[in-house]
Amino acid sequence: MDDDPFNSSDLEELLEPKPLGRHHYADKQSLQEMLDKVFELRKSSKIAAHNANYSGASPGEEYIRSLWNNHLVFYRQNILRTFLP
Repeated sequence: MDDDPFNSSDLEELLEPKPLGRHHYADKQSLQEMLDKVFELRKSSKIAAHNANYSGASPGEEYIRSLWNNHLVFYRQNILRTFLP
């Protein structure tokens, strides 16, 4: 019998997690910059989505998009009773 209280699984808690591959840390700096600017990016993307212009589609496709948008807005306002600015 071994009286040593050391258990090899105890060591796992002390070890750093092993990277998933040689490119595990690729672009880590820009990802951290995104996290640092999260609220600014959310605001700018919301403004961009609100001001998006769906030109470039055929007239029929623009009509279908407008039709669905009108249906969804009507449903939201009249059925769900929610209004967005």
